[in-house]
Amino acid sequence: MSDLDLVLTRVIGAPRELVWAAWTTPEHLKHWWGPHGLTTPVIEMDLRPGGIFRTVMRDPAGNEYPTNGTFAEIAKPEKLVFDNDFPDGPDGKPGTARCAVRFDAMGAKHTRMTVRWTHTSQAQKEMHLAMGFHGGWGETVDRLVLHVAPQPGGPKKVTLTRRLDAPRALVWQAWTDPKMMTQWWGPKHFTAPHVAIDLRPGGAVNLDMQGPDGTIYPCQGLFRAVVPTEKLVFWAWVPDAEGRAFLDDVTTVTFTEQNGKTLVTVDATVLQAMPEAAASLSGMEEGWAQSLEKLAPVVENPGARPAQ
Repeated sequence: MSDLDLVLTRVIGAPRELVWAAWTTPEHLKHWWGPHGLTTPVIEMDLRPGGIFRTVMRDPAGNEYPTNGTFAEIAKPEKLVFDNDFPDGPDGKPGTARCAVRFDAMGAKHTRMTVRWTHTSQAQKEMHLAMGFHGGWGETVDRLVLHVAPQPGGPKKVTLTRRLDAPRALVWQAWTDPKMMTQWWGPKHFTAPHVAIDLRPGGAVNLDMQGPDGTIYPCQGLFRAVVPTEKLVFWAWVPDAEGRAFLDDVTTVTFTEQNGKTLVTVDATVLQAMPEAAASLSGMEEGWAQSLEKLAPVVENPGARPAQ
């Protein structure tokens, strides 16, 4: 990978041909293009090398965000490449950035999709990051997943709150310091023997939970937003033995100061789940509740050994 690249990879529970169609057909694209809250009323596509690729996204206030591009390579259903107009740095100098999307079939029902943006300069890459690349493209791909691989009954959502008798800075530390996370992460009777995080947008999350019977449950993911002491947003997925998405979710955690105490709010949304994940889904809310229960003594009574 070039130092000028930004890359996002996602395993999607849908056939490659459908994921390809979602990228190359305006009727599909209008349902998912852009971050949450935006619509795409204008889509122009001439699917051939040199053909136009133009969109206009619109936010709830009516503000519009046009993009103008040109297709560079079409290799159905494996690869799609287009060049977009993109300022070459904060001074607004005209430039272009290239997006290459690769679609790799994982059997008949799953697709590994890799979105790679290649920039012409470090300034252009930094500008893309500052615009919220990881959050914006993460949400866009979430919408794609929900479009091509919808869950029966819609995505499962869980919201929990816990008021902790501890300062916000300490609660934040408990969520972002791997040593502290090992003391409380996971439901009752579970441990977290391995936690590794890179605390920045696009930074990796890797952790293992260990069940009472010794079974290890690995989890991988990426941070999408990090607002120190205020908010964390991270996408996480649990792969099965074949690298498919056993479980795929996005979690937002907010930390609100209340007279020296801290209100923690956890909003989790499951985007994909295999049928074999039914037990995990049914226990999701209780699992988070138990984790927050284990967190309390870690921050309210530092030094005490938390109950497992």
